Amino acid sequence: MIYGDLKPQNVLTVASAGVTLCKISDFGLKRYLAAAWSGPRPPPAGSFEYMSPEQMDGKPLTPACDIYAFGGLIYFMVTGRHPWSGLTAREISTAVMAVSSGSILSHPKLPPLSQAEVKGLPTGLCELLNDCLLLDSSKRPTLMAVWSRIHAISFAVDPDLYQRDEFQGMTEHRDAVMMW
Repeated sequence: MIYGDLKPQNVLTVASAGVTLCKISDFGLKRYLAAAWSGPRPPPAGSFEYMSPEQMDGKPLTPACDIYAFGGLIYFMVTGRHPWSGLTAREISTAVMAVSSGSILSHPKLPPLSQAEVKGLPTGLCELLNDCLLLDSSKRPTLMAVWSRIHAISFAVDPDLYQRDEFQGMTEHRDAVMMW
């Protein structure tokens, strides 16, 4: 399944057994917009701040589009701003397309997130976010690789994470993500 519009507004938090879970909402928007379009190809739908370069270019959605948006979403969570903060949708689109096509223009390039920029981030999280936000979709990690790296980061922070009472029964959630 490809979501196509992952952004903070489409993530709900729900308390369950003492743990806060994040759930994705607003499914079907992409299918509806694509079905309603009568031109040669539908315009890019989604939020430019979290849209991958290939999505902006109107190419077919792939799981790598969601990985890019996931990187932008987590970037927002840890910094309080989206990766292209301060730019208009047109400036974001122009900058992303220029960088992804290798053009050298005067538009800003997405700066990598550094450990020094956000105090207290677990080791490995900055690298994961930067990898998710790579403009070349073939170089972004797969969903399974992202899950594996998050799992490793979580255990590095708290080796007893899944042993605590509030995480008992959470294996179903982990397995559901692994199947996705």
